[in-house]
This record gives sequence, C-alpha cells and structure tokens, in this order.
Amino acid sequence: MTAVANTVFVIEGSHEPQTGQGIYTDRVLAQLKQPITRISLNGGCKSVLGRIVYSLAMVLYLSIRVGRNDSVYWLMSRSRGALYREAILARVLRRHGARVVVHLHGNELDKTIQQIPARVRTVLVTSLRKFTVIVLCDCIAKRVAEQGIEGRVHVIGNTIENQFGTAPVTAPARLPDKHVRLLYLSNLLPEKGILDAIDALDALNARQYLGRAWSLDVAGGWGGVSDADRARIAERMANTDAVNYHGFVVADHKRQIFEDADIFLFPSRYKTEAFPLSLIEALLAGVPIVARPVGCIPDMVAGCPHVDLIDLDLSLDQALIAFAKRLSDGEVMIDTTPAFRMVGEDGPEAICGLIQCTTK
Repeated sequence: MTAVANTVFVIEGSHEPQTGQGIYTDRVLAQLKQPITRISLNGGCKSVLGRIVYSLAMVLYLSIRVGRNDSVYWLMSRSRGALYREAILARVLRRHGARVVVHLHGNELDKTIQQIPARVRTVLVTSLRKFTVIVLCDCIAKRVAEQGIEGRVHVIGNTIENQFGTAPVTAPARLPDKHVRLLYLSNLLPEKGILDAIDALDALNARQYLGRAWSLDVAGGWGGVSDADRARIAERMANTDAVNYHGFVVADHKRQIFEDADIFLFPSRYKTEAFPLSLIEALLAGVPIVARPVGCIPDMVAGCPHVDLIDLDLSLDQALIAFAKRLSDGEVMIDTTPAFRMVGEDGPEAICGLIQCTTK
C-alpha cells in the first residue's frame, strides 16, 4: 500500500547557493507538495569539534522528530570523516526503511567506505540496503552494488534547466580568425585543472599559436579550496595576461560567457568526477570541449562529436593545440542532440516521485 508522507525531512551536509552547493536540491524540493523540514548536519560550524557536536545534536533531533508517516530525503556525504556520522544516522533511520531516500551525488562512496573500520562499514552498508538509493549513472550503481548496497538502487542522472535553446543544434564548429576565448567554469580546486588551464593559455600565447590571440575566462566558486591553494590560484590569475575571473556566475551572466566561449576546458583530474553540471551546460551551448575522461564524464559526453577526451598522460596545452588545429581546419562538427537527454525536470521529478511514494 502506498501513502503520501506528512513531512519530508531533507538532510544535507550544507546548503551554500553562493558556491552552487544545494542548487540541484532546490529544484527537487520545488516539486514537492508536502511540508519540508530542511536539516544541515554541519550547521555552518567552522571548527571540527563544533561540527561534531552539532551533527550529533541533529542526529538526536531526527531520531525524535521523524514520524512513521514522514519521509526522509538524505543527501549523503561521502568523505571519510563524515561517514562515521552517516553510519550513526543510517542506524537511527533504519526503522523507517523504504521511507528513506538516499541520494549519492558523488562518485566515490565505494572508495571512501573502505577507509572506515569494518564494524562502522557494516552498520552503514546494512542500513543502506533498507533504503531507496539514488546514484548518477550505471557505473556508480555497479560499484555501489559491489560494496553490498543493492536492491532499491535507482539511476537518475542530473539534468539542468536548458538556457541554450529548445532544439538540438548540428553545425560545423569554427575557430575565430583573430581572438579565441577559452572558458573554464567549475570549482577552483587544483584537482579540477584550473592551473592546467592557465598553463595552456600561457603556452598558446607564447607561440602565438595559429596567429591568434588567446584569452581565458574563469568562473566558479572556492568551495573546499584551502587558503594556500586559493592564494596560489588567485595570484596566478592576477599575474597572467588575458585571464578574466568572473566569480561565481548565474543566470544571464553564465549564459553570456558560454555564448562568448570558443572552447570549453574541463581538465579535471578528479578521478571520482560525478555529473558536473557545467559540462552539461557546455554540451548544450554547443561549445567545443576539451576534457579529461575521468569519473562519469565518458558516459556524459557519449555521442557528442565536439568533445575531445584527452589522454590523461597528455598535457592540456598539447591536447588543446591539436584540437584547435582541427577546429581551424573545419574538422569538428557540433551536435548537441545527445545532450538533450540531460535537459529539463525529468531528474528532479523522478527523485520527487521516489520521495513522495513511501511504502507503509
């Protein structure tokens, strides 16, 4: 028998729209018709001790407040430290069984789960088997199943609100004759490749490659970036000619920098790269893309001929030089058709359906 939950308790590590964290969750919650109680397990605490105390207090609160007709939408953290807390929370929520929907937004649970003690891992895995689990793609579902988490696992990839036209585009790609604008739009973690992008810009301008001037637009937040890395990256951007930093961009500003871009760079070496929304946006904008084939990216860009997935051992500037030559020679075709599977509200609606339809 199915029933509609009275209240949906939304559990997340943090909600920071200024860094992009939580924006997709907002789209899911906009579809819900029930009252929502949103819980941040970190509570904005800066100190480790503060986060621990606040997290335990929230776990206790949830153990008391979640009722038998309520449902839980839990955006699970995957970091090693957070998994201890998540194991306790999972044990507390086990009595609610299928009324708990766990959303794994990342791509690294199968690795980090091996870094916690066996007893804690057993508690977490045993609990997750009782819940409905959402993952981003088939390759993650397979790896999660290998950890013993199987059964009610649903593959629901991220989708975006399309700002780049209502119909797919098929056309030859072109490289401007005088000035080429590169675009990096992602988190500014070093592992995401921001420094590689700046190095590639330097290499292209140093040799005035193809007789053109090259510039780099950079957009993104600093979430998770250490103070030392932030200072180093900010200094490189400030001291490199032809770099323009836009900060964290949304709406018209974001759409404009995609329209201005000639080549989109996604040089991440983050092996657990999940479903980066900026890459979906670049696919839909019809911008030629140079990316590294890490995490879920090969699945995301399958069938898009305007994407160059480069060898992990090849430097970004070497790959970019070769790709730019192909663009200049008219050898690249833009086809945004495959990207349209990642457009619209199908993703949020499917998640919302799982949250609302609870088993009694």
